Formats: sequence, structure tokens, C-alpha cells
Amino acid sequence: GNDIQSGDDCVPIGGETTASLVAEPDAIRYVTLAGNTFDSTRGFAVRAYVLAGQTGTGWEVTNIIVDDCCGTAGAQRNGGIGVQDLNAGSAGAQIRNVTVNGVDLEVGSTTHDEVNAYGLWLQSAKNVTVHGRFKLTDKTSAATGFKLVHGRDSDDVTLSVQCDTLQRNLGVDIDNCLRWRIVNSRRRQPSVSTTNTIKAADSALRV
Repeated sequence: GNDIQSGDDCVPIGGETTASLVAEPDAIRYVTLAGNTFDSTRGFAVRAYVLAGQTGTGWEVTNIIVDDCCGTAGAQRNGGIGVQDLNAGSAGAQIRNVTVNGVDLEVGSTTHDEVNAYGLWLQSAKNVTVHGRFKLTDKTSAATGFKLVHGRDSDDVTLSVQCDTLQRNLGVDIDNCLRWRIVNSRRRQPSVSTTNTIKAADSALRV
């Protein structure tokens, strides 16, 4: 594997709005990352994405595998893993078939700015499986703190995750999502916390 350090996302998988890509976009498919170590200051360890305004098959991101990776992410901003179509379209319209297996990430810090403070962020994605461990560290005197999972408009998701000490915010927060399964997962919650573990709005969830 590789040691990857970045001030932003360690491995961004998606198209940018450069002149050449806008004129002739090309889908990204069948990408595998295995055995890598990440160190990201203000971005995600891995981010598979479609930017707002990018629509059509040429912008699709599909069949992504992240296997047996570890390290730190989102020390100052953002979080651990992002799978995001920012066009607010239907689930899987442009980003789908993403597997994250055996990931072990330390996310955040006591100086995190609380922007996109999510261990895992899923937006308008479909057919996503995530297995692994997230250790989340909130900002000192945080207003919100980290969520383990932030899911919006995403379907057919399976989670098997361990989270070390989530202090203030939700474990799993999903809205307008279908066919989610949470299996063999564990979240350590301190006795002082008043946080709910799961919040599901307009969603179908199986635990």
C-alpha cells in the first residue's frame, strides 16, 4: 500500500469542472484502493463524489472498492469517508456500488472546526457497504460534535461499524433513505451523553 498525506482529501474520486472535463466528461468506474494509510488535515480519507451541476452518465462514479485502509482524516475539517452526489438527485442516479471494507480511521481533533463533522457521509448514493472502525474526536467545547453516519437520499446501504466514544451527536442520522441495514455494529456512549443512537426520518431502516 501507499502512505498518502494531504491538506485536503487524500483520495478524491470524481470529476472537476475544468474546461476539458465539462466539454467531454468521462465516467469513473472500477477503482480499487487496498492497504493504504491516510493522513488528511482538512478533507476525507476517501471521497467519491459528483459535484453540483454535473449531471449525466459522463459524470458517474461507480464500482469503487476501498479495502483494508487506515490512518487519520478530517483533523481540522470534514470527516472520514464521503460518498456524495451533490445534485440532490435520486439515490444512485450517478454514484453507486461502493464498498468500504476493513477501514480503521481516527477522525477529527480537539481543534476541528465542525464543518461536515461526519465519520461517514452518504448523499444520493446507492448500493453502499461499509465495514470498519471510526474513532471520532470532537472539538473542545463543541457546539454539535461528530455524527458517526450522516445519510441523505441514499438507498440499499449496509453498515457494520464500530465507533469509539461518540460524545455529543447522533450515531446514525438518515433522511429519505430506503433499505438500510445495520448489522454487527457497536457504539460506545459515555454515561454523560444524552445523544440518541439512531434517527431515521422518512426512511426504511433494519437493525
